[in-house]
Amino acid sequence: MMEKPLQETEVLMARQPIFDRQLSVVAYELLYRSGSSGGAAFLDGDEATSDVILNAYTGAGADVLARNLPVFVNFTHRILVEHRIPKLLRSRVVIEVLEDTEIDTPLIVALSRLKTEGFRLALDDFVFQDKYLPLLDIVDIIKLDVLQLSSEELVENIKLLQPYSVSLLAEKVESQDKLFECMDLGCKLFQGYFLQKPTLVAGKKVGSDVAAVLQLIAELNNPEITPAEVETLIVRDSTLTYKILRILNSAEFTLVKKIVSIREAVCLLGQDQLLKWASLIALCSNSEKPPELTLQLLARGRMCELLAESIEVTNANSYFLVGLLSGIHAVLDIEKEQLLELLSLGQEVKQAISSMEGEMGLTLKSVLAYEQGEWDALSEIQSNVDAFPRAYQESISWAQDALKSLDRC
Repeated sequence: MMEKPLQETEVLMARQPIFDRQLSVVAYELLYRSGSSGGAAFLDGDEATSDVILNAYTGAGADVLARNLPVFVNFTHRILVEHRIPKLLRSRVVIEVLEDTEIDTPLIVALSRLKTEGFRLALDDFVFQDKYLPLLDIVDIIKLDVLQLSSEELVENIKLLQPYSVSLLAEKVESQDKLFECMDLGCKLFQGYFLQKPTLVAGKKVGSDVAAVLQLIAELNNPEITPAEVETLIVRDSTLTYKILRILNSAEFTLVKKIVSIREAVCLLGQDQLLKWASLIALCSNSEKPPELTLQLLARGRMCELLAESIEVTNANSYFLVGLLSGIHAVLDIEKEQLLELLSLGQEVKQAISSMEGEMGLTLKSVLAYEQGEWDALSEIQSNVDAFPRAYQESISWAQDALKSLDRC
């Protein structure tokens, strides 16, 4: 499929490569950008961080993670100390602590914990000060702003860092002479306009209903909640469903089998990690999608599930997923083929959505025929059409109740 030009999509973020001494790209820094011009202005650092992470993992059409290289992301003091970072990120994301972050005991404890969990840590715009001493045995990478530091200051900072096992990254390298100088001083990584400026990453942002996400967060704090109950909360919002599936489809998950229901997704992520992802999603949610389309997809999924239950199949929740995802490409404004490429779905589920093949596909086809009043087509597909009116009414009622429950949050 041909990639859409930037003006027909959205600016998700900017990406600037990081080079090694052989000038090969070994990582990227992901930078917050928004608006048609890709401006960097934002009001809230927590939201900016969450926006970058979610767009990298759930944005439609973006290939930010495609090369399987590490990505540097700025994290705020609040996100770090409140343990909001999902463990899934540890294999790819380098946590970057900005120079204006308060170095206090909660932060030191949080970074130590993240280090033991397998995260790599970096200090940005570093200038040697006593406040950083508790961190120098924890962090992996020190970023030195060579545009801000004089040659003498650069030499002094590198000398003071020699006792520590850290890699030095020279950032804001803007000339060949400065690049060679930093190489001679022992820097291993390099970043700057001389090498390559940040480039805008285009794609499609995927919003979620704020109330749905907040209710999910509230319920996930209950240790007694079951995967079935979590599934019920997630499927009330079709784009929240999509995001959970996209997270599981990232390279960090080596799935033995494809996902065939949201309940499986919940079990694979685990309650603790799902709560952290939901917290990030909540910071970037919006409610711009048409409510009628959401109602229709919920009802369609429920109707597929009810019809499956009426013939006592063992995987009725997979029928629900087929119905729910059958029209979500319209919500996300992407092609159905692109949607299916982005999600890690079982082959039977994927065929049902793409070409209405198999038992789940025939059920979806019959539900669509009923929705459109194509009675002749319905009778050709299904022999037992008597179950449809009741299933339709029950599914509409269920979908309306699901949406009303969100309004009460």
